Amino acid sequence: MALFKNPHDSNSVRHHAQYILRQGSKDLGSTTLEGSRNGMALTVYSSLHILGRAGYELLIDRAIDLAKQFADLINQHDDFELITAPVLSLLTYRLRPSHLARMGETTNAQMRALNSSLDSLTVAVQKQQREAGKSFVSRTRIEVEQYNGLSATVFRVVLANPLTSRDDLVAILEEQLTIAKAQDIWDSLSQERLIQIA
Repeated sequence: MALFKNPHDSNSVRHHAQYILRQGSKDLGSTTLEGSRNGMALTVYSSLHILGRAGYELLIDRAIDLAKQFADLINQHDDFELITAPVLSLLTYRLRPSHLARMGETTNAQMRALNSSLDSLTVAVQKQQREAGKSFVSRTRIEVEQYNGLSATVFRVVLANPLTSRDDLVAILEEQLTIAKAQDIWDSLSQERLIQIA
């Protein structure tokens, strides 16, 4: 624990992470040494005594398996693309309408236009999904190799709840696709449109 005589001194460790909350939000983790997870040592200590090593092994293995299942669902879906394969239970992905797979070679300008449109789509879908209140998938920005190293907005998933089912994962993708198809940008995402933008 770190105590400050002057509360404003805690700002010296202030940090903003793209995947937690947006700039200017009330993110209490931005001024703590633990980040978004505040003082949970007692919880960890108690959990280790209740679940033990074998219990945690089951939970971790389940989370890794769920992440692999989700990655498979994304790879099998024509309108989604896996951006980063699961690392333990974390993966990233984004919507990409199936007709864009036929684009072939693109110029840098076309790639920037495509990436920008997909960024806008991801942000719109993520916000509306959160506001609908059925499910929540966070988002972040990362440099993406398949987009010529451009920084891209992607969905970011950490699967940690052992009660999550494959049906839950399917429902999340279905909800995102339904929201996406109601967006004006979905219809404008075509090869001809991107060439005109470029």
